Amino acid sequence: MNVKYIRVGDRVRIGMLMGANREWLGIGPVVVAGVSLRDGRHPLVPRLATPDGHVYTKFELDWARSEGNAATVHLHAYAVHTARTEYLDEYTQRMVVPGADRQMAKDSLTLTLKSAAERLGGREWAGFEWQWMFSSRRRRIHAILVDGSWEIGGRITGCVLLHQGQCNRPVYRGSRGTDFTTACLKTLQQRGSPQGMSYQLAPRGGLIQAFDFMHTEDAALLIYWPKYDSVCS
Repeated sequence: MNVKYIRVGDRVRIGMLMGANREWLGIGPVVVAGVSLRDGRHPLVPRLATPDGHVYTKFELDWARSEGNAATVHLHAYAVHTARTEYLDEYTQRMVVPGADRQMAKDSLTLTLKSAAERLGGREWAGFEWQWMFSSRRRRIHAILVDGSWEIGGRITGCVLLHQGQCNRPVYRGSRGTDFTTACLKTLQQRGSPQGMSYQLAPRGGLIQAFDFMHTEDAALLIYWPKYDSVCS
């Protein structure tokens, strides 16, 4: 595995984790204004699915380029058909597709990035905007899950996470031997059990706090949606 860096303006560098034969493994290191924002050893990857049972399991880098304050990464996306769809019958059982095609389907996924700046509380903030765009002549996705984490300095220890929700601790200081989750559990003793989960993903607009915020002694990280949509996180 190696890292291919792309620049987004003058202050943002984003590393793409690459495998053999141009396989794209995900986003690795992210550095803004000299500050690392995540552990680059663990890929941040999009997980795509179609309602008729296609799951995209492999990505291949087609091309990537930076121009001014923006950058574009174009990927080939390969899907397998699981034979089990998201459609339900009258008895709420997921419908299956007998004899589903075993050949991988090939579509396109584009990541667009643009440098961004804000002035909040009398301070200048530097960062970037990002967006995924899926393209296919035959298929449409119904869900995308961005699977990964953000932590200032590339580690959770030393970070303070503020999360004003209904059930979780509003202030968490990352340290070894401690647990934290934004999911709503029925009881702490049921952590890790599917039966112990009240809800895992919640609509952004339905939370007390519809953004993510963490800080250390030297930096702060704010993640938010510029426009409200019915997304879960």
